[in-house]
Amino acid sequence: VGVEPQGQADAYKSKPTPTDPGDYTFGFEHLWVLAPQRGGPHNWEDVGMRTAIRAIEVLAASAHKPGADPDQLLVHGHSRGGHGAWGLATRVPDRVLGVASACGWYSREEYGDANNLWVHETSLMHLDKVLLGLLHASVAENENSLHASNLRGVPALVRVGSQDRAVSPWFGRRMARHLREE
Repeated sequence: VGVEPQGQADAYKSKPTPTDPGDYTFGFEHLWVLAPQRGGPHNWEDVGMRTAIRAIEVLAASAHKPGADPDQLLVHGHSRGGHGAWGLATRVPDRVLGVASACGWYSREEYGDANNLWVHETSLMHLDKVLLGLLHASVAENENSLHASNLRGVPALVRVGSQDRAVSPWFGRRMARHLREE
């Protein structure tokens, strides 16, 4: 939260050698860095996912430039970006060489207080079970673990902090289990 696309891209600056007194070089030779951004909470559902996929389409339109290959993506993110990494990688697995999620959750519906309605609303126990099932199904597309089989054979790196109080390690461990079982 609060990291602008330029800040994300700047994370990929490097020096030819650590002791080089010169300026940092942006990116890597023959690689492009996409840092799609959309403000607001939980921005990897709906509009946010479309924004990321649009960024890949723009990259594809630039395919005549060195390193612009929309079919060789390494998808990475931290926290909410880790959630986005799972979402994007599971939606375009044929374009993904690998995915890395650091402290990312796999389901918006289960993250923190994102949707306490499902957990804390006592009146739901009186709701018609078919209607409740339809309501749950309406947001199932955001459940990245349901799409884990799309990543069969795609290398994945899952990183979590065992003492993380914002994003429980349970999310990363569960997604890793899904990937192992596929």
